[in-house]
Amino acid sequence: MTKRIIYFTAIFMALLTATPLMAALTVEGKGSAIRVLRDGKPLIESIAIDLALPPMEMSKLRLAETAKRSQQVLPDGTKVWNEWNEERQTRYRIEVAQRMDGAVEISMTGEMEALNPYMTRLIHLTMPQGILNGKPFDALEGNGRKYTRVNGVCDTAYKGGNYRWFTADGLVFDFNPFGATDYCSGYSAGAVKGVWNITQTEEGKFVLTAGSTMKNYGGFTGGKLVIREGTFADYGKYHLIDRYSYSQHLFPSRL
Repeated sequence: MTKRIIYFTAIFMALLTATPLMAALTVEGKGSAIRVLRDGKPLIESIAIDLALPPMEMSKLRLAETAKRSQQVLPDGTKVWNEWNEERQTRYRIEVAQRMDGAVEISMTGEMEALNPYMTRLIHLTMPQGILNGKPFDALEGNGRKYTRVNGVCDTAYKGGNYRWFTADGLVFDFNPFGATDYCSGYSAGAVKGVWNITQTEEGKFVLTAGSTMKNYGGFTGGKLVIREGTFADYGKYHLIDRYSYSQHLFPSRL
């Protein structure tokens, strides 16, 4: 009897440590529609690829029909949704992961061959109308290597900006998970962008955008975002240094 109790206790503790209890951030995926929820309510209501074409031309490409999709659970319990397109002129991949540490990770990469007629790959994450209305924000703006702190209020007068770290309403949007030493984070080609653009639509919806338009010689672009609960002060928990210059020495900070 004692062995049985120990056995079931061990199983319960393993499940307890492997599964985040009452995870605030979750992912819901149904077909081509993938959403990020916070406490069961939409935080990111749509995730979309954009080739910067007029709606009529975008519809002709039939991206929704040619795209492939998969969903799987990794050995550690992380749930992953993928959408990708293998057509030569419209290659891209979007991945959304509900991680076991409670964070949600969203990635996009796009590849353009030289002289491709479609040289833009952007990812748009749209938040519901008014979800951040009236909430103060604290952020790192501009160059991914510099420490330019800005703050304000997410109201109707908010004009948007380019950020690598953005916090509001108890949420952290880490647009440059690699950190300040990612010296290529602002490059338009050959790099995963570490600075994202935030805009506000006329309807009051916040749109988070990454990616870029290539020159005629082609290349690749992309973006990676980690969303987690937290505040601006949490920056040091996930990044060793907060700024970086090309000639700067990197000394051991943590072992």
